[in-house]
Amino acid sequence: MTTKFGSSNTTTTTTTTTTNSTTPSLSTVLAQSNISDGTDGQVLATNGSGTYGFANTQALVATAGVYRDGAQTMLNDTLTLVEWNGELWKSGITHSNTINPERLVITIAGVYNISAEVTINTSMSTGYFQMFISVNSDTALDKRRYGTQQTTDINLSTCATISLSVGDWISIVVYQNSGATRSMPTGDTSGDVWVHPELGVTLITQL
Repeated sequence: MTTKFGSSNTTTTTTTTTTNSTTPSLSTVLAQSNISDGTDGQVLATNGSGTYGFANTQALVATAGVYRDGAQTMLNDTLTLVEWNGELWKSGITHSNTINPERLVITIAGVYNISAEVTINTSMSTGYFQMFISVNSDTALDKRRYGTQQTTDINLSTCATISLSVGDWISIVVYQNSGATRSMPTGDTSGDVWVHPELGVTLITQL
């Protein structure tokens, strides 16, 4: 017996349907999420607990460099705050040349590097000259002291790294007990910008 196998051709037609969709605008998404629009410069942020909203961006740069323009008197046996009435640069740190000029006020919590230099331009045959970094007129950091028998200008520099909170303020305190009134020389911003006295504060790490 002979068996014949036949074959048949099958044609399959596939129809693809494309549906056009419109991506909703950001304002629509915000409205649907009950989030009010912010102001110019703000960014969308979360509190980490599922609540969203617009907030101001916080500057990650905080630095300032100030100097003393004009001589300042140092009374004998008296703590003196250096009054900074000139600014080399300032960003993210508050300072005024006329209102509490001795203060550099912190606006971003973090770890800061602080450096300062002060010169007294009168020789001292007795007593000593001292400077230190002060936080809120309370904490004294990195005291530097120069002894007697100086016949030329006395120059001291100091530096410290410290964690600071918003509202803390930095100042430089000087002291001398030579038995007479002394002075710090005028600042000079000419040439290579070598300034006396001077103070620099820079954010290292934000907290």
